[in-house]
Amino acid sequence: MTNLIYFTFIILISCNSRKVENNFGEEQQMIRKQSINIVQTDTTKRPFQIIFNNVSEIRMGSPYNACDIEILGTNKIQLPKASWQDIYAWSDDSKTLILVKWEIDGNNYPSFKLIKVDTETGIIQESIPMLGALNSLTVEGSTVRYKKFYYNKLKSKEKLCCYVEEDYTFK
Repeated sequence: MTNLIYFTFIILISCNSRKVENNFGEEQQMIRKQSINIVQTDTTKRPFQIIFNNVSEIRMGSPYNACDIEILGTNKIQLPKASWQDIYAWSDDSKTLILVKWEIDGNNYPSFKLIKVDTETGIIQESIPMLGALNSLTVEGSTVRYKKFYYNKLKSKEKLCCYVEEDYTFK
């Protein structure tokens, strides 16, 4: 009799544990579905895809990254071999792409160039070198508006500061 009660108890526990596992699996699938929906919020159709590879800090402890760029979906664009920042901006019509190329030599302050890519022809234009590191960037026609971090002793009065917003216009 004791064995029968013990055996029944084991069967009931194992049946309940399967239900818990099934519910747990369903909950995980729901969570995955929700996160996929959240990730796919950008509905703008772009002519190709940009992938950042080998992302690492530009300098140890820096919040800014250097990487390689891979472009998937077009053969028109031939980027120079360089160290790139992991930030870019599209124009609203997707005809212009702005990339950021690091210009670093030795232990000097970091500088960068804005790289304008005509996505239809593949023509590339470079800006002048600019001191600092980019935080954000937008494109409006031939003008690029960007926010950067740049330490300037005169402006900062010896404090670590200086987030600057500027415009650059390609000719």
